[in-house]
Amino acid sequence: MGGASSSSTSTTSPISTGDASTSASSAADGSSTSDGTYFDMALPDLPQGSACNGKIDLVFAINQGGIGDYIDTLYAAYPTILATIEEVFVDFDLHVMFINATSIWGSVACPKNMCPEEGGCPADDYEDFPCWALYDEGALTKCDSTMGAGIIFPAGRKASNKPCDLPPGQRFLSGDDPLFSERFACLSHTGLSASSEHGWALGEALSWDLRGGCNAGFLREDALLFVVYGANGDFSPYNPYVWAQRVLEAKDNNQDMVVLLGIGSDLSEPKPLCNEIPSGKKGPALQLTEEFEHSIFGSQCAPAYAPFFTEAATMAAELCANGPQD
Repeated sequence: MGGASSSSTSTTSPISTGDASTSASSAADGSSTSDGTYFDMALPDLPQGSACNGKIDLVFAINQGGIGDYIDTLYAAYPTILATIEEVFVDFDLHVMFINATSIWGSVACPKNMCPEEGGCPADDYEDFPCWALYDEGALTKCDSTMGAGIIFPAGRKASNKPCDLPPGQRFLSGDDPLFSERFACLSHTGLSASSEHGWALGEALSWDLRGGCNAGFLREDALLFVVYGANGDFSPYNPYVWAQRVLEAKDNNQDMVVLLGIGSDLSEPKPLCNEIPSGKKGPALQLTEEFEHSIFGSQCAPAYAPFFTEAATMAAELCANGPQD
């Protein structure tokens, strides 16, 4: 999401670590997950006393709606975001996950009764929709339609519309994956949907249920959690304060274990980049951002989103390596 760090960015100080919640299985130390998947990843050579043991868990809660009309700006930012990840986190033990912000796979516009097995959905702009997956018993699992689960088969309007070929049983990327760039490009094109619940889905993704199930191995007890949240509207229950508490609970309520980048409406600003009359009302992305001590906010109407991500990623890396700064 990213763009210039124009008038709508709000930042806080760097972050450090502390204790966090336990993940269902530790991926970076060579242990196995509950489904038997084995991860072999050596710790990076970070400065002695690294606050997060050199580990960062990066989760994108921006898929399937979220920033609506601005998805082209988001997609244009991904090559630079990928380059930033590979540069800033080069010495870190990294996990990356894109989460499902709905409770369905694909799109409500393309149910099976509208999908010919041999072709795409007849709804407008869904010509490439992978209807074949609805007829293939091995193509989808329950996790593909679970809110908060990591996406491995993006499908819908403007989505990749193909499986992203992750290792069996794994719904996130590991930083040492030799196909990291290719798989990131596939996963990041999550597409659009009529409604999504990013704030609530974020909490679900980090919940004990999914840590022991669909997302096993992603969230690590001693890793810094880096969240990228993007929405100009969010249909989640409750409010950003509650969403933030669910995120913090996953890290033992330690603010120094979380960095959050929020992209959304800036109409609460006196001179918004969004070409609308200022409303004075804060959007969900800004409200969520303000709940975290270490955060960056950027306007969805910025011409580019990558600078926002670079600023937040740099904050996360410095805090993970060195801890909070005075």
